[in-house]
Amino acid sequence: MTAIGVISEFCTTDLPLASFLKINGYKLIELRQKGMKGEFVFKDIPRQLLNDYNADGCSVEPKMFSSVMRQMVQSAKRFTSTQQ
Repeated sequence: MTAIGVISEFCTTDLPLASFLKINGYKLIELRQKGMKGEFVFKDIPRQLLNDYNADGCSVEPKMFSSVMRQMVQSAKRFTSTQQ
């Protein structure tokens, strides 16, 4: 059962948001192809965290963000190239 205010399966093609979620310890459960992009699927994301992110109320360490974002880009590229 999912708690109120938690999205049990959250999908996004927004790379910075996906990187932010991964840095904050949320589990990436699947990578899907959506057109020419990768769609990142996460488990159990609090709605309030997304609201805070969208309102610029969150921060992460810049070097870690850059590193994780590069990893996510590479994962998406590998995935979409194998799906074509």
